[in-house]
Amino acid sequence: MKHIHVVAVLLGVGALGALEACKGDSTGPGGGGGGTLTASVNDSLGDVFGSDTTVVQPDLTALSIIRDTGGATITMDFTANIQSPVTGGANVVEGVVDIDVDQNPATGVETDVDFFRVDGNSTGMGMEYYVDLGAFNPYTADSVTVFAIDTLFNIVATGNVRPTFSGKRLSFRLPRSLVGGDDMLMNVAVVMGNTTEPTDLAPNDGHLKVGGTGPVAPNRLGVSALRVGRGRGRVWGTRR
Repeated sequence: MKHIHVVAVLLGVGALGALEACKGDSTGPGGGGGGTLTASVNDSLGDVFGSDTTVVQPDLTALSIIRDTGGATITMDFTANIQSPVTGGANVVEGVVDIDVDQNPATGVETDVDFFRVDGNSTGMGMEYYVDLGAFNPYTADSVTVFAIDTLFNIVATGNVRPTFSGKRLSFRLPRSLVGGDDMLMNVAVVMGNTTEPTDLAPNDGHLKVGGTGPVAPNRLGVSALRVGRGRGRVWGTRR
């Protein structure tokens, strides 16, 4: 079974440029603190960018997050019914959920979304955690792995979550314990595809903001490409 492969190369740590806060076409609540927060963004229909037209190209319609004090439920909706890589089928979906827990584009590393995108836009994020929706645990076949980028730019598995594939919807619950006990006020972007290539992402520009202080500033193109520290070569569809 194929999964997303992440090859890490440690680069020199240089001075961080002054990077703007982030976000383009999605909106989210501006407050922090306890309680439940909800954020969502719709995605354009038919905006897939995969090159192989002979296979199904998963097409996102929405990304939504419900955050509470114990964690967050992340949901992706598609135009057609989807299938898990474990069960197999013509509509198998894989992908990566990139998470910026400190909502600071000047920390973390380049997102998978920005690496795989072809539209020239940017998430405006610095990623500290990601959920690999292709890396199913061989010991618990129904769970996928959450990874962290630590302070030395090492990629470290923090645990597993169990995604649910139901009709046109893919969702999973991300506990606080798997993201360092964070308050779950975060910025999120996703890139999804089939088993051979990425085909769609959300949001199309910027990221989905879940709580946090301060306004959502306009996105600056290419901000993630300015990241220093870890350089991560990625090959879609190959096991990490």
